[in-house]
Amino acid sequence: MKLFLLFDSFRSQKEWPFRFLDSSARFPFSGLLDGTIADFGEFDECLAISHAQNEFSVSGKYCLLNVLFPKPGNTSETELRFHSALVDVTNTTLDDTLFARFARNANLFYISRGLTLGACFPDTCSARDLQTLVSSLIEPTIGLKVEVNSCQSRDSRPPITTAQMVAIAVLASLSAVTLAATMADFWGKENQFIICFSISRNWRKLFEKNTKTRALSAVHGMRVLAILWILIGHVYLMQFFHIFHVMRRLVAEMPRLAQIQYQPLKMGSFLQVDTFLFLGGVTAAYVTLDVTSRTKRRFDWFAFLALRWLRYTPAVCGLVLFYLLLPLLGSGPIFQQQIQQMYIPCEQYFYRNLLYYNNFFDSDGNCATHTWYLAVDFQLYALSPLLIFALKARPKLGVAFALTLIFIVGPLSAVSPLFLDSTLFPNLFSLNSILSEQSISRHFRLLYWGAWQHISPYCCGLVVGFVVHSRPTLRVSRAAQLCLWCLTLTSGVATIFWTTNWMNSLAAEETPGFAHRALFTAFHRITWTALPAWIVLSNALNTPGNRH
Repeated sequence: MKLFLLFDSFRSQKEWPFRFLDSSARFPFSGLLDGTIADFGEFDECLAISHAQNEFSVSGKYCLLNVLFPKPGNTSETELRFHSALVDVTNTTLDDTLFARFARNANLFYISRGLTLGACFPDTCSARDLQTLVSSLIEPTIGLKVEVNSCQSRDSRPPITTAQMVAIAVLASLSAVTLAATMADFWGKENQFIICFSISRNWRKLFEKNTKTRALSAVHGMRVLAILWILIGHVYLMQFFHIFHVMRRLVAEMPRLAQIQYQPLKMGSFLQVDTFLFLGGVTAAYVTLDVTSRTKRRFDWFAFLALRWLRYTPAVCGLVLFYLLLPLLGSGPIFQQQIQQMYIPCEQYFYRNLLYYNNFFDSDGNCATHTWYLAVDFQLYALSPLLIFALKARPKLGVAFALTLIFIVGPLSAVSPLFLDSTLFPNLFSLNSILSEQSISRHFRLLYWGAWQHISPYCCGLVVGFVVHSRPTLRVSRAAQLCLWCLTLTSGVATIFWTTNWMNSLAAEETPGFAHRALFTAFHRITWTALPAWIVLSNALNTPGNRH
């Protein structure tokens, strides 16, 4: 009866049934020739449709339809780039035709579910009914397979899982404790365990301007600049595989992006992670030596590690709990599809984050992918006492050990993935030209997320922290300062611009030689770290004319 009501309203030219058509995608949609493979229609308009007449009511149901294209044979992941034309129709009757344009975009369909269209149907139709409808009516007409991917109605909500109920309970309990602690702090209660949860007290500490370690005052400004640089660089890395024409335009403009003024945005942002790890090494060495020298206590490696774990884990737990609640916090044409990619790893593999070894896995097995940095920092921090106390107990032997780690162990471990797979490309910004998400994730895991990639900058930080603590009165002449500034600035700037020509090579579908890629992978973190190392030293030591 609801369908009869719908058809009768169409004949009567009522407004509400035409909204089913108005909110559905049109085909062919705009941008198809340039690689756009999705048109989601009007999601909110579809779900807002509601009409009641007598005892019947009709509402809108939003569904995604995938039009699947036949793929031109098997191909490797390395070929899935924007440049590659998997189907070459040059010098054939199809050359310079509409089909030639589609052939150039054939590589897109290896990582997508074909063309995606949003369609609005009455809520009386189930997904199975719609699949039967499109299979019998649409597929014979266009000669392509069509799948009904997912359907949503206004009343449909994702079921609350056990993990989400636990997350809600934990966050509610923490909120209650925080509120009670804030009230206790306001009334002047002195229970230290309770008031450590006070919002007002933590707010004051968060914005406290006093610094306890004057010798490391330069570290704070460097952190601010580094995080801003990282944010800018990540703008160029965010990819969304339903809007290909934007990404294709980015790759088409690689020659322009290869111009010298854009290089700091690309290469420089990746190097700032090593700046943070270097600074982590500096503070780890300085604080460890400072505490052990003041307290005269025997170093306790377990307490050393437990304190770092307690420092990181509450924030990580809060992030994981937030990720678990994401499916309940929004809606949209592909909201649940995208959010599930974040939710499922957190539900299944959250313990990897809590034990800080999540950087050994690809993104599909990695909850909150960006927390790979905490795993790397934790792993290097756990091993740092080996070098710190070697430097303290036997300075000459410790320096030799440090130089071995920085210039031999670090470069060899960094370059080892290239010997296992020579197709890996160390300039990660160029991965924008790769279509396979699995290939991109693998590049990051082997060349960026591993602690072995960052041994050299972290050990540099440990050495600098040791020097700042153990030799605070060390003086450096003005001439030596000038030479060191020139050398480190040259080294840092040269590292940023090292791969400038690589972008032009990629635009021309060429790949730099293996020797050049291996040299860059092995030493670019060392040549960059020289600059922040001297900045920290020059601000910490008692050098003539020094200004903090």
